[in-house]
Amino acid sequence: MAYASGTATDHVDLYNKLFDFLTSNADLVNAGEEWSVAWEHPDASYPYSAGQAGSDTVLRGPGAAGADEIYVGMRLDADAANDLFGMWFAGAQGVVASSVDYSDHVNSARPMHMPLFDQAMPYWFVANGRRFIVVVKISTTFAACYNGLFLPYATPTEYPYPMISSGCSGTARRWSDENAAHSHFCMPWNSDPSNNYSGITA
Repeated sequence: MAYASGTATDHVDLYNKLFDFLTSNADLVNAGEEWSVAWEHPDASYPYSAGQAGSDTVLRGPGAAGADEIYVGMRLDADAANDLFGMWFAGAQGVVASSVDYSDHVNSARPMHMPLFDQAMPYWFVANGRRFIVVVKISTTFAACYNGLFLPYATPTEYPYPMISSGCSGTARRWSDENAAHSHFCMPWNSDPSNNYSGITA
């Protein structure tokens, strides 16, 4: 299990730190569990900068034994005019090479949003080859996401691809939004399953 913590200067820095952590953290690399880029936006150039297009990427987790293909799409999001910053995540079962969107791949889950801020934020990352977790403190609130495989209460035939894409909402929200639909993946809220505001898709 690999972990890292620190302070990101803003939403862009956090996105880049997460990318670096998943693809090059020494503990992940030494265990053969680092994530790799399976697809990226045609205009992508790394590291990303504020206002830059093409942050869309799909990372592939190798699983615990290096034999899995666990895909998670990511996008950095910024709407300064409305004070909305964040990251979007969407799990998938495969990659479509010709796609131009992080969430337009094989059986992509509905994208989930994790609010961020354009100022300094303490963060905590935890990952292995099967999944990753991000926790961020923004002022007096915490935002989090979980993306990757999980252990279901079901047999492999009942649940052949046990994957979660999660965040804090199914729509972009400011970190300070107090609407009940701004929730958390470990305590989802969902009054209308058709809207899926719970912050989790499987």
